[in-house]
Amino acid sequence: MATAILYRSKHGTTLKAAQLIQAKLHDKIIDLYNLRHHRSLDIESYDTIIIGGSIHSGKLQSDLKRLMAKKQNELLSKKLGLFLCCMEEQPKSQHQFNQAFPEILRNHAVCKSIMGGEFLLEEMNFAEKFLIKKAAGVTNSISKLKLEEIEYFAAKVNAS
Repeated sequence: MATAILYRSKHGTTLKAAQLIQAKLHDKIIDLYNLRHHRSLDIESYDTIIIGGSIHSGKLQSDLKRLMAKKQNELLSKKLGLFLCCMEEQPKSQHQFNQAFPEILRNHAVCKSIMGGEFLLEEMNFAEKFLIKKAAGVTNSISKLKLEEIEYFAAKVNAS
């Protein structure tokens, strides 16, 4: 069994979540692909595909959306997991998740998760820091990454 974790990470939070998932999976082959650096991928040889992204300015990264649109039929033939990193709480985080991933993929996925998020000010440029400080009132880096949700997600992938 082989798993590909396809993710998009700008400041490192989604990468951190992807690596934590990778460490908990039982498959012999588990490859991580940051779509920021891998524009086209062949996913045919993988049994399981996990797709993860984060919300910036209310939206999922466009390269993840393009990948899901382009590979939708292929993704529907795989065991699929979807995860999202965001700072919002329910019900807004669920709305963001639903907007980020197409309904057909959400319905097909064996596991779906909202894993929390982080504001890592040291990883942001001046404009991003300014906007986050203004919009969220954040003056220091904070983490709301939900480690128990990551554990649950990996366990569900392993069990299916």
